[in-house]
Amino acid sequence: MPPAGRAAYRIAAGQKEKRMETHILVVEDDAEIREGVAIYLKNQGYTVHGAANGAQGLELAPLRTYVIGGLELCEDTAELTVDGTPVKLTPLEFKILALLMKNPGRVFSAEEIYERVWNERAVSTDTIMVHIRNIREKIEYDPREPKYLKVVWGIGYKIEK
Repeated sequence: MPPAGRAAYRIAAGQKEKRMETHILVVEDDAEIREGVAIYLKNQGYTVHGAANGAQGLELAPLRTYVIGGLELCEDTAELTVDGTPVKLTPLEFKILALLMKNPGRVFSAEEIYERVWNERAVSTDTIMVHIRNIREKIEYDPREPKYLKVVWGIGYKIEK
């Protein structure tokens, strides 16, 4: 059985199960060692990519990018585009939006957003409302009728899938 995380489909009794595929990047200048490690990892069920040096490894390493509709957020470059247009966010706005985009459809309370972004206990969540309003102004065509960043009244905020 492949390790957890490897993409695999199993059809049993009419049900389909999907697991994520695990990719491993092996960076090693000695070709024989690199190939030996790759063979071992492939036999363990991993998808292996090889690079002879750090520069090649960086070229092969995927960027952590999240796309929802016209929103594209790249954590590695701290960039956001809306319908292809770059949008500037403050560092806190970026962290809040990244949290929501990594978990589309999941509702986060203002307290939970505060605690995850600031890494401390929430005393007041008024600042979250202000940041959410500012993010909406930057990403929504009509912030009063948001397409992406929604409020779930009495519960919290989410990014629509």
